[in-house]
Amino acid sequence: MSKFFSSANLSFLFQIRLKGVICLTVYEILFPANEEYQGMVHLAVLNKNKEMKSLGSYLPKDLPDRIETLKIMKGMNYYITANSTYIHTRRRLTNLFSLNNIVLDFDIHGRMNQHLRNELIDEFVWRIKRDLFFIEGSFKLPLPNILHKTGRGIQMWWHINSTSKQLQFIYHEIIENLAIIFKDFLSEYPELEKHIEIDVSASKNSVGLFRLFDTYNTHTGMKTEVEILHEKGFDINELNQSLRNHPVVIENCIPKKDKPNKMKQNICKKKPTQYQRGSYDALHKKRLAFIKWWSLELDDVVGKRDILIYYGFNAAKEIMSTPEAEKWCNNLNDSFEEPLDSIEYIFKEIQNPFHIRSNVFFEKLGASEEDIKRFEKEYSKHSVNLTRNMEIQKRKKLKDKQKEIARELLKIGESYKTISEKVGLSTSTIYRLAKETNKKNSEKKPWEQLNISRATYYRRKKL
Repeated sequence: MSKFFSSANLSFLFQIRLKGVICLTVYEILFPANEEYQGMVHLAVLNKNKEMKSLGSYLPKDLPDRIETLKIMKGMNYYITANSTYIHTRRRLTNLFSLNNIVLDFDIHGRMNQHLRNELIDEFVWRIKRDLFFIEGSFKLPLPNILHKTGRGIQMWWHINSTSKQLQFIYHEIIENLAIIFKDFLSEYPELEKHIEIDVSASKNSVGLFRLFDTYNTHTGMKTEVEILHEKGFDINELNQSLRNHPVVIENCIPKKDKPNKMKQNICKKKPTQYQRGSYDALHKKRLAFIKWWSLELDDVVGKRDILIYYGFNAAKEIMSTPEAEKWCNNLNDSFEEPLDSIEYIFKEIQNPFHIRSNVFFEKLGASEEDIKRFEKEYSKHSVNLTRNMEIQKRKKLKDKQKEIARELLKIGESYKTISEKVGLSTSTIYRLAKETNKKNSEKKPWEQLNISRATYYRRKKL
């Protein structure tokens, strides 16, 4: 008996798999050529060198022909955007033109062979169809247009009648409500919950890339599977309202009058005391290190450049001056394969840094628990006791400043005792500084002591 539900029991559910023409059918459903908002859909490929390369952007009417002529190679991963951008622009959030599809991305975690992974995916699909989609009553979920088994997970696509990017707040609310329902569903099946995770951050990225249909996953070496469930598009407002009225969403949402202020919940207004400052600085230094590490780990950093810089600038401002924080962010931007043309708008958004909880910080950047553990392991090699090291560095900077003031006072002839009282250094330290200064002066050439050139020195000597 298999560990997971056998895929043979799926026979009672209809499955439409049109081999050879599945791509054209899928793209006609998700990007109809006759809709009101006609933007550019982007294609991209992750080559063998792990470099994300653009394959261009196309209008919905040209997309099927382009896909048909695309030479799909087994050793490369191909991707497509769920929404469209303005004509002849790069794939970035500021260029978003229309909202076309909602994608909920499920990742399968845990060590298992591909056979077990496929069985787990089949069981998950069977259960959600039985318990969420093909039922009657208030618990029924709107049926997605497309189910896409990507080899290491599954994606559900709901086509929405193309709408303006101004409705992104509704777009994000729909994804959050879908995530609430599916998390509640998974909690009923511990074996599924253990391995299946909803990537909410990737799903909410309006210009993010998702695996192209009917292509190969290089991790598994297998071709992805597509199942068309229906062809009808959804109105974004109606879809949102139906999810708001779902019993699970109502149960998990706090009434507005009792709802805690999100800013108060995630942002701490209290300034840390001088005793807390060491660990506080260490926290933000660690976050900056994570952002740099995460930017290198991401397969597709293009869609997350602005959010990486945004949270990087916020963390940098906590421990640096504004010019230093801006310099750090500019260096981060330059490290991207495709840097943003300008990041000044991000600097203007954060006049005063805000305090954010660590779990919210990692969630916003789309990092899973597994990713965080890998970073912690890597980071611990380079920083045994970061708090202690930072406190030592601060004391060293303070002492260097005191010594600099002491040297200036020695030049004007102040006594050792007076200097010691003024700068807070011991008289023995002042004596050592005076000795070092005199030694340096004695080693200097006569013209160097007078701060003139050698020729001028000898010319004056002859006069």
